[in-house]
Amino acid sequence: MLKKKKIEAPLSWRRLDNHGLKNRFPAGTKEQWFWWYECLWCGQNTWDALHHIISPTCECYVKGRHNTSILNSCPICNNKCHIGHEDKLHASIPELLGKTKRALESLHYTLKPVDYEFMRVYAKQYEKDKNREQVHCSCGCE
Repeated sequence: MLKKKKIEAPLSWRRLDNHGLKNRFPAGTKEQWFWWYECLWCGQNTWDALHHIISPTCECYVKGRHNTSILNSCPICNNKCHIGHEDKLHASIPELLGKTKRALESLHYTLKPVDYEFMRVYAKQYEKDKNREQVHCSCGCE
């Protein structure tokens, strides 16, 4: 009888699973980012964590299920861009929300009701994104 070979998750997923923090993103969120390679903060292809763009420590935080939206997740380099840069990341909420939305659009992600609710609750943050009209698709289909 042949044994099935265990398929290992990509390194970035293993890092996400082993970082020691309780990831509050619902199952399936990190899988949606499978084909994305770029840290949305520094642009390098070394992201290994999902940052909560709007967390309970943010001034604009509104408690609710909408915060589980994939639009609140940002692929980022944990040691280089995340740890120790919380103030800069909080100051960049509108830009990170916009980059995340544009990245997911380029991956042809279909928005769910929780995503629309997230955008409604944080509409003022989206309006502050200076680059909100620019859409960049990594596959060149624009």
